[in-house]
Amino acid sequence: MSGAAQAVHPPTYDDLPYQRFLHDHLIPNTPFLLSPRATERWGARRDWVRPHSPQSGLLASLGEEEMGTLLSGLVPRNPSSPSNLPSSPTNPLSPSAPSFAAPSPPALSLPNFAALADYGDQVVPVADTAQREFSEFARDERRLREVLELWESGEGRTLYVKDWHLVAELGGGADARGVYEPPSCFLDDWLSPPFDAPTSSSASTADFRFVYTGPAGTFTPLHRDVYGSYSWSANIVGRKLWWLFPPGTEPRDKHGELLFDVRDAKALKVLQEEGEVIFVPSGWHHQVLNLDFCISINHNFFSSPTLPRVYASLRASHDRCAASIADVLPDIKARLGNTMLPDGTRAWEAEWAEEVDGLLARDAGWGWEGFWMCVRDDLVHPPTGSDLRPGDDEVARFVGTVLEQYKASAEWRLLPAARAVAVEVEALLASRA
Repeated sequence: MSGAAQAVHPPTYDDLPYQRFLHDHLIPNTPFLLSPRATERWGARRDWVRPHSPQSGLLASLGEEEMGTLLSGLVPRNPSSPSNLPSSPTNPLSPSAPSFAAPSPPALSLPNFAALADYGDQVVPVADTAQREFSEFARDERRLREVLELWESGEGRTLYVKDWHLVAELGGGADARGVYEPPSCFLDDWLSPPFDAPTSSSASTADFRFVYTGPAGTFTPLHRDVYGSYSWSANIVGRKLWWLFPPGTEPRDKHGELLFDVRDAKALKVLQEEGEVIFVPSGWHHQVLNLDFCISINHNFFSSPTLPRVYASLRASHDRCAASIADVLPDIKARLGNTMLPDGTRAWEAEWAEEVDGLLARDAGWGWEGFWMCVRDDLVHPPTGSDLRPGDDEVARFVGTVLEQYKASAEWRLLPAARAVAVEVEALLASRA
């Protein structure tokens, strides 16, 4: 990424009013952090930590020499206090960054395994970061208690609990709020169930609210978040180092494949301190390394301003699915020939569209009908109040842009179930015009 070493550190806020979040970060698609003030009242910050003590064994941070190498080239933070930032946050990719001394890090906490043991019977996904498997790490599922026991005995140094659906396991509602509450600017979440709503599902595939925890040195390789969504991540214990790449700048090998580990690549590097929340924009590839033993709470989410990017991501997935089974298309054509359906559609076109959409639903987690059902349901039942989401006219503009793109596609004509839901969305927009 050209000029990344001169980039300005994303701004940090003590408090971020929704309209500023919307117009300075959500729509422009730029990163920022919230200071530890955003998490200081969370039950997790009270219960999941214990005071720092002389480090040894598994709970040690990375070594001083390795830490120095990793933090070289780190973009210094603007020394202005978070509550006294300029009215417009600095462009994080500006080539003319001022040079400031980095602030002294706060004292770190250690994980309170006794508190986490309350969830010990929950089955959690566990990645072994010593065993690469394609573009990720080898994974299995274990009871959390088994992993905690390994860590307490000084073993399991490469194990990383990832994508633990704690909110869904707790059933949402008051029990989830006892652990944490999302910062208010992130409550317009069209991807997961409303945070305050009780849920009956366990580890639902429709839930994108996770806990991550693992020793220093465990990491997540370079990736982009699901569906082209945004994400936010709050450190409860420990510090993380992030490598961030705006869309189109992510490093690839000579075959066009994403690099797995980019810690030697030029990037916008951000050190996230304990208690801070980082916002990762839509489509930004990122890699994340635990510098200490870490526990974090993470949400993927999108809202109406993200819909054009989410639509583009799903369209790209659709095209990849079509290309992957292109060899069956001649057989469908040969079998159905010039047969026409009652509505005048060629039978082979309709079957091909259904085949691709079915594969898309299995591969991406939803097809076109699921996408439009999500849009319709969030228009009918907004996740949060009007003061914490774009105005109705803005929502209609974002949704309408995507709707017109879909109406120009073959799927509008060939997938009647998805079209019926999209027509409902169109009627909702018309009724509010």
